[in-house]
Formats: sequence, structure tokens, C-alpha cells
Amino acid sequence: MLAVMDAHLNELKEEEQVLPDLRKAWLDSAADILTGAPNHLPPLREVNHKIPIIDEDKRYNYHLPRCPEALKNTINRQDTNI
Repeated sequence: MLAVMDAHLNELKEEEQVLPDLRKAWLDSAADILTGAPNHLPPLREVNHKIPIIDEDKRYNYHLPRCPEALKNTINRQDTNI
């Protein structure tokens, strides 16, 4: 059992030696998003698209929620008990 634990400990030590290199590679690959916001705004550009939020020609069908007849008595009893 001790031999197995010693083998695993040696493997962990070898993996820990690789971590600084991996960390540097990850930081280098993500440098553009980890540097923060730029000090200046991007150049102004003309807007060449339109986002239709409300369709003026569309008719929306909706109904008000109603209580079923079978439950009206139950709800009325609950209102009086409050």
C-alpha cells in the first residue's frame, strides 16, 4: 500500500511541475480579454440595421384570466376566513 501511495505522490509532483507552463500558456491565450477595458471608445459607425420590436400591423389576441365556476365557492370561503 505504501508503494502505491509513493507512486501516486511522485506522479503528483511531476504534474505540479507542468502547472506553471500551462498557467502561462492559458494567460497568454486569453490576454486580450484579461487586460480590462480600453481607455477610449471605438470609432462611431453608421447603423445599418433595424430591430423591429413591435409589429404595428399584428393583432394580439389575449384574454383575461377567469376563475372556473366550480372553484368560485371555495375561493369565496377562503376570502371570508382571512
